[in-house]
Amino acid sequence: MPGLLNRDLDYHSGTLRMNGYVAIAAEGPPKRPGILIVHDAFGLDWHCMGIADRLAGEGYAALAVDLWGDRRQFTEPAAVMGTITDLVGDRATWMGRMEAARQALIALPGVDATRIAAIGYCWGGSTVLEFARSGHDVRGVVSFHGGLDFVGAAWDKATVKARLLVCTGAEDPLVPWTALGTFQDNVRKGGVNWELDVYSGARHSFTRPDAAVRSSPDRAGYDPQADRRSWRAMLDFLGEIFDPHEA
Repeated sequence: MPGLLNRDLDYHSGTLRMNGYVAIAAEGPPKRPGILIVHDAFGLDWHCMGIADRLAGEGYAALAVDLWGDRRQFTEPAAVMGTITDLVGDRATWMGRMEAARQALIALPGVDATRIAAIGYCWGGSTVLEFARSGHDVRGVVSFHGGLDFVGAAWDKATVKARLLVCTGAEDPLVPWTALGTFQDNVRKGGVNWELDVYSGARHSFTRPDAAVRSSPDRAGYDPQADRRSWRAMLDFLGEIFDPHEA
């Protein structure tokens, strides 16, 4: 994309090497807000890298996170579910990989370390919600069609620094209404700042044009309307959390 400085970025969490992707506009203020972007269960690919470019065009410094390390790509559902199960069972490692990405982002020239947010897709949506729940230093998180069953139940406004925006499809079988109800109960009891946007007719992975190819069409599919509306909702949300008058 013209006017963007974009490149791969290596960083580490312990001994695991991550190969993320950074995008930032060539021109702009000396310090700008930073956004972490977390991929779905299959790994970092063109989708989140493209999101990074789009956000850079909106004036943000964006890092597409490589949560699996070495830009690993999964093709078999059984393999990816095993890896997810391991991370959910070891939340310190899971969140440690996210914190390593946050540290890599705030170390970049031109990034305002006091204004950081995180967004995620599917598994990435679960990840950014858990990152907020566990009290990491981000102003806000946005989950797009993220699974809610992986996110811990205990929320506490004394710990949670972030505001939450959850964008989900009304017909997403991976995020049933029971899960939405439980999540709302949990965040309400915790007293945190949250918003839930539900898009009629939208199934899982509604932001990905290739969703029906990567999964069965009866459970996942691209929804242009939900994609557009959730993108606008995210931009409004980011504008609000980074507005000094709203802090």
